[in-house]
Amino acid sequence: QQPAFFGVFQAISPEWAFLGDLSAPDQFIALPISMNLYLFTLESINLVPVRVGPDAGAPAPKAAWSLTAKVMAELAKKTRIPLATGERIFTKWGFKDILEKKAAMILQPDVCYAGGITELKIIAGMAESYYTPIAPHNPQGPCSLAASFQIAAAVPNFLIQERGDNEYADLLAKPLPPIVNGYRPLLEGPGLGITIDEDKLRAQVGEPRPYLPVFDADDGSVVDW
Repeated sequence: QQPAFFGVFQAISPEWAFLGDLSAPDQFIALPISMNLYLFTLESINLVPVRVGPDAGAPAPKAAWSLTAKVMAELAKKTRIPLATGERIFTKWGFKDILEKKAAMILQPDVCYAGGITELKIIAGMAESYYTPIAPHNPQGPCSLAASFQIAAAVPNFLIQERGDNEYADLLAKPLPPIVNGYRPLLEGPGLGITIDEDKLRAQVGEPRPYLPVFDADDGSVVDW
């Protein structure tokens, strides 16, 4: 993974920021400190690199769990790469510890998990008092995206929207306003600003399938997808 990571980084413009999403237990890389990089989604990692510098070779891992704010705060002190987390943290009370311990420089609350639009706005307000931007998490679908856009329009510390570029043409009755220069215009329709095409939705409904647990190949422990 490491050669591919550096190859991508070297190929892009130095004016770009590289967002690394480390959501799986086997994604470990040594990161040069000179990189214009944001390390996103420290959620399910059991080991993350702490040897960060121009001479970084093989990863020097340290135990870290995203819901352990104290350990994340220790990691944050050892790198100049901004860390982000939040997709599995619920309500304002979960984010309070992250902010107070300075465990992350960017918060990623998910509107579907953290408590809805109202709770997300409260979380954004708390983050603002710590000069911390938010980048709402969204792998779900058009309703989640549209709800996140409402937050983006209402808080001063919005940074970026995950999957804000997804058009969801296979589900929407009316296209989203097109992205212009990296920005999507605000939704102006009633409610969340979108309309689901129910015929398109029904066409995608298939047979139920089991959502089975996943086990680590080495020791058989339960892991994320």
